[in-house]
Amino acid sequence: MNPQPDLPERRLRRRGALLMLYFLFQAEFGLAWDRSWHDYLGRNQFLIPPHIMSYTGIGLTAYYELYRHRDDRPGSAHTGPYRDRPLLP
Repeated sequence: MNPQPDLPERRLRRRGALLMLYFLFQAEFGLAWDRSWHDYLGRNQFLIPPHIMSYTGIGLTAYYELYRHRDDRPGSAHTGPYRDRPLLP
């Protein structure tokens, strides 16, 4: 008898939560860096390293959330491990 039958699902949720937390910290660091970049150098180009870092973090967070909730649509044929369950136990 397996004492914790949902252990693989818990590991998957924990990895997903850590991945999303990493993306959010990346976006936050990019925004802080962007603020000091503009204070020091002023306004310049659009594709500067702080912008790339913050947009990547925000974009990857949004992509991950859309991927994670793809099973929640009405009439979805997918049945994933996240359906009707909170992210963390």
